[in-house]
Parts: sequence; structure tokens; C-alpha cells
Amino acid sequence: MIELKCQNPDCEEAFEVYPSYIKRGRGITFCSQKCRKEVNAKRCRCCGKPTGTYTRVYCSAECRQKGGIIKCRECNKEFYRAPAIASRPGKKFCSRRCRDKFRKGRAQPLVSQNPFSRRMKAVNGCTKVYARWLMEEKLKRKLHRNEVVHHIDHNHRNDVIENLVVLTSSEHRLHHIRVKREDMFTHWGAL
Repeated sequence: MIELKCQNPDCEEAFEVYPSYIKRGRGITFCSQKCRKEVNAKRCRCCGKPTGTYTRVYCSAECRQKGGIIKCRECNKEFYRAPAIASRPGKKFCSRRCRDKFRKGRAQPLVSQNPFSRRMKAVNGCTKVYARWLMEEKLKRKLHRNEVVHHIDHNHRNDVIENLVVLTSSEHRLHHIRVKREDMFTHWGAL
């Protein structure tokens, strides 16, 4: 038998295991299931005590009701939020009016910071892909759901009207299959 020390900081008592258990790689680090459950238990978001189950977020009703005082991002008014809601990214406003005022006052960038993203355009409260909107303006009609705006040079950030062409979704798919096949043959040579 081999003697090991329990990994629970509250227990730390010595226990023995068979050498074959260690040889098989059975990561035995606790003297009992109770010690393992204490260490691996889900912790309360408020006080850090074990919650008792894997699904609970708070250990008690008192912890669940404790919240935080947050400043509104628009009017700087201090208000109360429950800890679960306060941790969410969009919940930093005291009211919907402040949230909407903040969003309208901010200029939305037309181009995202992500170099691979497509440019977007706000139209009647909705966002559209900029190339699609540009083509609709040129044709003076809405594009059908089946129609796709294809970039001739395959660069989604180049939205010059001469670089755009309207294709059906099946034509667009076939075009990209052909391009992929041609690239493969030019790279590997004729098979």
C-alpha cells in the first residue's frame, strides 16, 4: 500500500491506496467522497461558500437577494441590481429610456473592427449587409431571398458597385465550386 495525503485543505489526512490504482492513472487525491465533493462543489457567487448542489448559484436566499449598486452609463444615477443581472454586459442602465438614449447618441461604426466581417448598413431600424443594400439602391428594387450579391474580387470589404454582381444562390454556389477546383488544380497541377 502507498500512503497519500488528502488534497482537501480542511482535511489533509493521510490515506492508503493500492499501487495498481496509481499505475492505472486513477487520479486518487481525496481520502473520501465527502472530501472530493467539498472541494469540487459549486461555490456561491456572493460569499463563496459551497452551494450544496451543482445547479444552485447561491447558497441561501440572503445571498441571492444581495445585490450591487451600479452607476447608470447614461445619467450617472446610482441604482440597485441583483448580482446575477449586474454581471451581464448590457444591464448597466437604470431604465430603458437611458439605454435607448445611450444607444442613439453613440455613432454606430459602418465598418467593424474585425477584418473578416462584412460592412453593415442600418435601414428602417434593421441592419443589412452593405453590399446587398447598395445593389438594391442601384437596381431600385428589393433583392429576392434567393438572390446573392457576389464580390467579383472575393473581397467582402470592397463594396464598389463595379465589383458587385447579383447571382442566384445556386449560381453563386457553382461559381465558388469552380473557383475552388481551379485553385486546387493550379496549386497541385493537373492530376
